[in-house]
Amino acid sequence: MAKYFEVMLTGEHLSRVAKVSAMEALREFIWNSCDADAKNISITIETGLGSALAIVIEDDGHGINYEDIDALFGNFGRSVKALNRVSPEGRVYHGRLGEGRYKGFSIGNRIEWVSRYKSSEGVYEFSVSCDSTNMKRLTVSDKIEMPQGSKTGVRVEISNLREKLGLPEDKTTIIYNLNAAFAAYLIAYKNIVIKLDGRLLNPEENIKNIRTIEITAQDKSDVEHAEVKIIEWNNGDMRGEYTCGQKGVSLEEINLRFNRHGFPVSVYILSSYFDDLHDKNLLSMGATFPIYESLLNQAENLAREYIKEKLLQLAAEEVESLKTEDIYPYKGDASNVVEQAERQVFDICAIQVHQYLPNFSSVPKKTKQLTYRLIQQALASNPGSLKKILSEVMDLSKEKQDDLANLLEKTTLSAIINTATIVSNRMLFLNGLGQILYDNEYNKRLKERSQLHKILLNELWIFGEQYSYGVDDVNLRNVLKEYIRHMGREELIPRIAKDDISNLDEIPDICLWQQYPHQYETVENLIIELKRPKCILGKDELGQIDEYWYRITANKHFPKESTRWNFLLIGTDYDDFVAQKLANTNNLHANYFSSADGKVRVWVRKWNQVIQDAKLKLEFLREKLDYQIQDNEEGINYLENKYSEYFPGKDVRLQKQPSRKKTG
Repeated sequence: MAKYFEVMLTGEHLSRVAKVSAMEALREFIWNSCDADAKNISITIETGLGSALAIVIEDDGHGINYEDIDALFGNFGRSVKALNRVSPEGRVYHGRLGEGRYKGFSIGNRIEWVSRYKSSEGVYEFSVSCDSTNMKRLTVSDKIEMPQGSKTGVRVEISNLREKLGLPEDKTTIIYNLNAAFAAYLIAYKNIVIKLDGRLLNPEENIKNIRTIEITAQDKSDVEHAEVKIIEWNNGDMRGEYTCGQKGVSLEEINLRFNRHGFPVSVYILSSYFDDLHDKNLLSMGATFPIYESLLNQAENLAREYIKEKLLQLAAEEVESLKTEDIYPYKGDASNVVEQAERQVFDICAIQVHQYLPNFSSVPKKTKQLTYRLIQQALASNPGSLKKILSEVMDLSKEKQDDLANLLEKTTLSAIINTATIVSNRMLFLNGLGQILYDNEYNKRLKERSQLHKILLNELWIFGEQYSYGVDDVNLRNVLKEYIRHMGREELIPRIAKDDISNLDEIPDICLWQQYPHQYETVENLIIELKRPKCILGKDELGQIDEYWYRITANKHFPKESTRWNFLLIGTDYDDFVAQKLANTNNLHANYFSSADGKVRVWVRKWNQVIQDAKLKLEFLREKLDYQIQDNEEGINYLENKYSEYFPGKDVRLQKQPSRKKTG
């Protein structure tokens, strides 16, 4: 006669069970069979009318003893395994809390266990069943004596499956997942046979390479040793990361996030340290322990280095293939570290193209050439733009786009490329700027407002990285309003009387605000007045910059207390009058005027000084990147290509822009 009893189950435990993935639940039932010393484990997905109806897990282990039902099923979160570290045959236990059997409710709504076990009196069979409508209520049948010689074991059937099962439809994918999860264990215990619908789990058959590294972690006087196994697979989406006991029993699946691009590698960290945490039910709190974190970080770094090494190796092979087909977009040897880094990223991307597009090798040669040229151009100009190419040209899924783009966003190589691109472009700009300002072929055509002004608005870094764009070519009334908006005090604008700003008619060229101003006690802003190359700075130009600083200083609405206003008058040269004025101030870095409180400073500078200072700031990076400008044409070509509409070349059609009268 069947009997019923209630399981001591809390709402917290129920919630945790409900959140387990179907794949994790399936693994738990297999682990239960392993803990029962099973040598043969069979998983069957029973189907009908094109869908899964039930999942059955059978094993030939020692079974569940009828006398242990209360201990095994009656107390959720407690198991007889907790009293022992190894099974009767000496296998290290995976489970400790007896929770695994209830995780099956994430797959289906009904679970039935049929157990055959051997006692001193003979072999007996009984069943235990449970329904998700009342997980606390278990139904246990009477035990039945079986014929002598009957085999022991447990048959678990999960039925009334959930509508969204959560298991991959492709059984090969399930096998890959199980191979990864049980690899270390099956390598340690070679006499265990696990099959899914008759197909053997055999991780060793799919292993391409194993690398084993010994690591050590220390916290004060405590020292722990671990073994990191990095397994590279021949195929399959196998990217698991596992903490394991010393014998290879997987205790938890973790996410080290070192392998976003999909390289078929799994990582296992084996240590008795994890066994100890598991015994004490502390494994879930591992991240709070320095030794645990150190072991995981070391494993992550080792795996990352392994993948990088393998990707570069594959890249070399792929590059040789592209060169043989004459579709490699680079010619000759890399000329500097910038191009070398760019090529390395391109080579790895070429591998990813073949991994994500298996049929790419069969497309026409011209299509390959175009695709690789687009990737090469994206890397050279803007690595971030590669994502758009992946989306629109190669038709990759969102996930695969993210995987590939992540490679460019996270690798050191990409950082080198981005930095190098900035440095090289800035060096080219400075080279070209010097020529159009001082070469008669260009400077006689260069207009201040419609050309030089427009170009500099895109290269404001030359005036200092601490500044960001504020406004340009507007009178001081509007400068004041825009700065108030910049400070987040727009409500103050209507309170300003018209008479208070009626005399702010002057129009400076460019106004820059200090970036991230709230991080500094004193905020610095910069007001810039530009002059065309043929204009020699003199008394009139000094009077103009004087007018700017005087108007701002005299007006009560421009912040003064914690704000410093810098003014810069800049041209190709100045006359003796200006030179004498600067000499009278000891020419402190071309400082023309400083107020007594230091809140107003005026600078008069020549363009060649500004350009030289900017070059010196870039020199360290330029030298480390081994970047050289071959000749002056490179700088001119850069400006002409980037700023064709403003470029003062005789072969470029200049845009006609209406003039605007300025004060001064």
